[in-house]
Amino acid sequence: MKILLTGATGFLGGSVVRKLNARGHSLKALVRDPARAKVQFSDITNIEFVAGDLAKPQTAAAALECCDAAIHMAALVKRKAPRALFDLVNVTATELLLREAWKRNIRAIYTSSFFALGPSDGIPAGRAPDSPLCEAETHTDYERTKRAADRALESLRKEGAPFITIYPGVLYGPGEFTEANLVTGIIRDHLRGKVPGLPGGGRAIWSYGYVDDVAEAHCIALERGRPGARLAIPGDNKSGMDFFVEFQKITGIAPPRFAIPIPVVWCVGALEELSVMFTKREPKLTRAEALTYAHDWALDGSSGVRELQLSPTPLSEGLRKTVDWMRERDPALFAKCKF
Repeated sequence: MKILLTGATGFLGGSVVRKLNARGHSLKALVRDPARAKVQFSDITNIEFVAGDLAKPQTAAAALECCDAAIHMAALVKRKAPRALFDLVNVTATELLLREAWKRNIRAIYTSSFFALGPSDGIPAGRAPDSPLCEAETHTDYERTKRAADRALESLRKEGAPFITIYPGVLYGPGEFTEANLVTGIIRDHLRGKVPGLPGGGRAIWSYGYVDDVAEAHCIALERGRPGARLAIPGDNKSGMDFFVEFQKITGIAPPRFAIPIPVVWCVGALEELSVMFTKREPKLTRAEALTYAHDWALDGSSGVRELQLSPTPLSEGLRKTVDWMRERDPALFAKCKF
C-alpha cells in the first residue's frame, strides 16, 4: 500500500513511519524540508519525501497523487502563532486534504486530539467520541481549532466521507524531542529542579497515551479499521501527582513540593508572554495554557479497545520505558537518581 503521511517527522509520526515500514508499506511523506527528513529516516529506504506545507493546503492535496491511503497527523501545536495560521493549518488544510482523499477514493486516517472532545469534568470515565458535544469555552488556539476541525469534519462525514478519526491522549514515550513530546521535557525540567510545584496541586486527571500504542492504533485502523469510525485510543487516566509518584518509584526523585494555585499559574503565563515580546523564543507557558490545568482531560478509550482490540500500556510501565530510553541517551541527567 502506498501511504501519504503528514507529520511524519514529528514525535508520533516517527513511530508511525517505522511501524508502517516494518509492515512492508511504501511511504510518501509531506515535509517542509526533505533534506532534513532524509537524515532523520536515513535507515528507511522505501520512503519518498515531497516538499509541502499545510500553510499552503494545495501542496498537501497534490501529494495524494498515486497514493492508496493517507494518514494526516500534522498540526500546528505552537504555544504562540497567528490565530489565522492556526485556522488555516488545523481546520482549512485538514478539511481540504480529507475531502480530496474522499474524492480520489483514498483511505484516510485523521489524528485529532483529546482536546477536540473537551474537558471531562464531571465525567469519571472520561470523554468519548460519542459523548455529547462539549460547548465549554476553549482555551488555547490549538484546542479551539482541533474542536473546530472536528465539527467541520463531522459535516463532511455526514456527506458520506469514510475517513477514520483517532483521538489520542497526552503522548509520551521514546522519540523525537518536539513540541508534541512535552512529557520528556517535563521530566528533564524536574530532574534539573525546575519544577517547584504542580498547577492546582496536580489534581487534574489527564489521559496518558504511550506513543507506541498510539502508533500501533494508526496502523491497525489503516489496515482494518471500520470506515467512518471515531476512535479514542485507550491510555491511562492519571492525575499530575500520580505521574510524579510513579516517577519517584522508578528514580527515587520526590514529586514537586508545592501546589500552585491556577491564578498564580495564569500570572506566570502572563509574565512569560510579556518577556518573549522582546525575543524570538517560544514562551514556556501562556495564560491560555494555564487555564487548561484547571480541568480534567480524561479519555474513555473503550471505542479503541472494542474496534481495534487495543490494550493500553499502564503509565508505570510506559514511564519506566521512557526513563530507560532517556537515561541511555543522557546518563548525567539521572546522576542523582536511585535506580
